[in-house]
Amino acid sequence: MGFSIKQLAELIKALPGESKVVMEYTGTYFEPIAQFLHNNGIFVSVVNALLVHDYGGNSLRKVKTDKKDALKLASYALDRWTELDEYIPADEQRKTLKLLNRQYNQSIKIQTMMKNNLISLTDSVFPGINKLFTSPERQSDGHEKWVDFLKAFPHRDCVAKLYFIRIQNQIQMLVQQE
Repeated sequence: MGFSIKQLAELIKALPGESKVVMEYTGTYFEPIAQFLHNNGIFVSVVNALLVHDYGGNSLRKVKTDKKDALKLASYALDRWTELDEYIPADEQRKTLKLLNRQYNQSIKIQTMMKNNLISLTDSVFPGINKLFTSPERQSDGHEKWVDFLKAFPHRDCVAKLYFIRIQNQIQMLVQQE
């Protein structure tokens, strides 16, 4: 038997006395429900999950179930009933900025992972080559020397071929000197 969020809001409003909905802050997952309940005139408070987790932690057993978590959250809310902060939905501009910030941070993490992966691959193909390129990126274009090296020599055979050509030239020079 399931309830729609609208039915839930009606049920909460029909309860006698003062009712407050207390939710744990879970990224952005709580927002649609919290915003709907708030917009329907229901007091909503969103609390940090760590505060609730640390609350009443005097139990020796570390039992973790949804029922236990709900009871702990309810106890937390009852003990702080008059101190609970009311949830106010963020405006669209703030939501957009938060989303863009998360996406930017994620792209930086991915860029760093890929760069580290490329450095590792480069070291496995050209052992010890990373020790030659310790300088920081160029201010003019942001390139790094090891990236330029990989653009010029994307495969070890490119370096081997260059080395082979140099040996051939040196042998030719020796032969011509005789």
